[in-house]
Amino acid sequence: MRNSLFIFLVFCLPNLHLFADNYAPESFDGLSVRIHDLEMSPGSEDYGEESKYFVSQQVYSWEENKLESTTFSYVKNSASSATLTIHHDDGATQTNYDLTFSSENTATGTWTEDEGDVTYSGTTTFTIIEGQYAPDSLVGWKLDAGASTYKFSVDSSGVFYHVDEGNYSNSELSNITYTWEKVGPGIGKLHTSLDEITWMFFEDNTTGLYDWEEQEHDN
Repeated sequence: MRNSLFIFLVFCLPNLHLFADNYAPESFDGLSVRIHDLEMSPGSEDYGEESKYFVSQQVYSWEENKLESTTFSYVKNSASSATLTIHHDDGATQTNYDLTFSSENTATGTWTEDEGDVTYSGTTTFTIIEGQYAPDSLVGWKLDAGASTYKFSVDSSGVFYHVDEGNYSNSELSNITYTWEKVGPGIGKLHTSLDEITWMFFEDNTTGLYDWEEQEHDN
């Protein structure tokens, strides 16, 4: 009995260790990540920390005072390593990250980016934002989108206000229906009966960023 027990422990303990180190996420979809890149070659520069939001093969970030989006791809290579590629300029250039995760929400690694005949490279630190900021329901929330405002009264309908730029008066469209899907700890998808999709990225419990998209239809 003692010999059998000893063999069981020898074979099981390494397996427990492997499971504990399985830090690399299966997917980046729905994640909010703070990225801090340092350039090491051909120059030396600290690009600072920026937040990026990954959803539905798109990555959103705040660039030059506006929300920009581009495409990305992610591959989990092993229990603790992964490769992330972010595309730029309609796919003309890309930044390639080789990441090693030391916990469920932190990773370090290297990056490269080719621009013409010049290859830029450096190191990076990734921090996955853990805060559960996206609400389960929009009831009681208000989306201020410049000339338009949504007020959500119940879980499936709200009131839409649009400012007439001619006389700056509010025109009201009641009974706008909508669906709300929480797709990550800090990301949600709003789809209204006006055939508009708005991605929301929450930075805390009260505020955030949004990306508005009007759906196209074939005539």
